[in-house]
Amino acid sequence: QAACKAVGMDAELTEDMDECWEAVTSVWASKWTDRAYFSRNACKVAHPSLYMGVLVQQVLPAQFSFVLHTTNPMSGSADEMVGELV
Repeated sequence: QAACKAVGMDAELTEDMDECWEAVTSVWASKWTDRAYFSRNACKVAHPSLYMGVLVQQVLPAQFSFVLHTTNPMSGSADEMVGELV
């Protein structure tokens, strides 16, 4: 519960801290999956230049979710936005 409070999250929202921590570390480690590794190589992105962050938030039931990049991650153009439906 102290970890929840340290990051500003209500402890009541987290039913299983071990499961939560496992999920956070899994997302963080995804930097080194084969797909991520080879994609960076293909795009000539230096591995040390990529920093990972994990957003922990309360999830609400929904049929769809999305990620919106305010800078095109493929071209680097800040004039293009890219949306991904998950």
